[in-house]
Amino acid sequence: MDFNDKNHAPRRVSTATRAMAAGIGLMIANAGSAAATPPLSAQDRAALNARTAAAQPSSALIKALELMAPAANQQADGPASRASAEAALAALRALPSLPEFSAFDRAWIAFETAAALQVLGRDDEARSAYRSALDLPKTKVQYRRTLMALHALGDPQRPGRCPAGGWQTPPEASAPAYPPPAELRGIEGWVDVLADVHENGSVANLTTVSSSLAIFEPAAAQWMSSLRYRSADGAEPGRPCFAEHRVTFRMRNAALVQFPIEMVVADPAYSFRSIGAARAAAAVQAR
Repeated sequence: MDFNDKNHAPRRVSTATRAMAAGIGLMIANAGSAAATPPLSAQDRAALNARTAAAQPSSALIKALELMAPAANQQADGPASRASAEAALAALRALPSLPEFSAFDRAWIAFETAAALQVLGRDDEARSAYRSALDLPKTKVQYRRTLMALHALGDPQRPGRCPAGGWQTPPEASAPAYPPPAELRGIEGWVDVLADVHENGSVANLTTVSSSLAIFEPAAAQWMSSLRYRSADGAEPGRPCFAEHRVTFRMRNAALVQFPIEMVVADPAYSFRSIGAARAAAAVQAR
């Protein structure tokens, strides 16, 4: 069972929160007020003042687990990473079931418990935990990432992550079409897309994981649908798989850029490694 309602990501949100972090401000929505720039339609104005936010745990779960800024997600494998996974696993398993937790929270807990077990090399337990997570209501992204994890754990019946490689673009579409309302106003951006890839490398079922602005999402999906995935040696994948890709929109003329892509802050990616740096540090000291 999957869900995709307004209470769970991907979800459309105002850029107000993002604007505070990125310094763009609500000027994006009003950028078409200059006399030399065509006025915005109501649809374009809405798309320039909204974005798709990646799924995040609820505030109740963040508080319960003392989730911190996800810089720790970038830890390399090693003693510190194992200590983080052990501390996270203990915290997740001790977590009470609170009524404030959403369906997404419960799926997140199950998935991150399985991920911690996988990092610790407890593969049998990880497989069982991932399979249990499949029975929970979840987003399309959670579902696909669970299948990828099961494939990596030796379940060939599940489609996994595509082999290392890249995207082959047709000559007539070497780059996505730039949305005119954004281009005329010097706005750059990005869209994170998760796609199903067929045996021959063609793509389907494109899902927006997150975006800097909604105005870029249709162009990103249209462009991605024309691509073909190829492995590092140029071959077709040969099996169904999943691939994630960030489609970027950059102005060719840097002098016309008003809101560069570097101003846009990506969503935090909370994972089990985000569970209290203090807990991980304490676990390292106790070893």
